Amino acid sequence: MTDWNALFRTNEFRSYRKKQVEAVAEIVDKNLCNSIVGGDGAKGFRKLDGQLEMARLMLKLPETLINDIELSNQLETQLSEDMAGLTKMLMRKRIEQ
Repeated sequence: MTDWNALFRTNEFRSYRKKQVEAVAEIVDKNLCNSIVGGDGAKGFRKLDGQLEMARLMLKLPETLINDIELSNQLETQLSEDMAGLTKMLMRKRIEQ
């Protein structure tokens, strides 16, 4: 059986999570621009909303695999940091273009 507690405490997991957030940023940026510039409006925003919900569920999955309160709090803090990083990535993409 997998030792989730040990895995989620590693630097490798943090690196993996950062790659996940980068992938989410790419998808969100692309679809947000398509919704605004491409003219698909409300339909595009509904699609984007669904994609963001899926990303949220995937990013919160580790918390559902453990029963350790301390690690759960740590994962929640890391997720908050990662979401702040996602916001920064999206803002940089818009500024750089």
